[in-house]
Amino acid sequence: MIPIPSRNADETWFTGYLIGVLNNQQINAMHIRETETPGPTDLLVWQGSEILGWVELKVGATKIDVSQREFIRQRDIEAGNVYVMRLRKNERNVQCYLGLDDTPFQILYNLTEVNWKLWFWEQRRNATRYK
Repeated sequence: MIPIPSRNADETWFTGYLIGVLNNQQINAMHIRETETPGPTDLLVWQGSEILGWVELKVGATKIDVSQREFIRQRDIEAGNVYVMRLRKNERNVQCYLGLDDTPFQILYNLTEVNWKLWFWEQRRNATRYK
């Protein structure tokens, strides 16, 4: 179960928590402030010179903004490495989506037990999806 500090945990808490989990595995993650750069997702995740993925973080049923949807769609077509992670506070888990898919492909209950570099590589889409 994800150690949510209170029912008031928000996207800021979720962002900090996930960055900490990734950093513990020597994976870099940078929060991108959408007010400074409209459109991109919340996190850029990389290791060395390799971009592992772009991650949009949501809490509960919050919607993805129009500018974010366009960015996610474009990045997903180009590289197939865009993910949406939705924190479900009551269930204490995270639903993971590939790009703008409507159905989660995975539900995670303990983010510290995931091998994140392997996770990003296994989830990456290939170009055949768009043919």
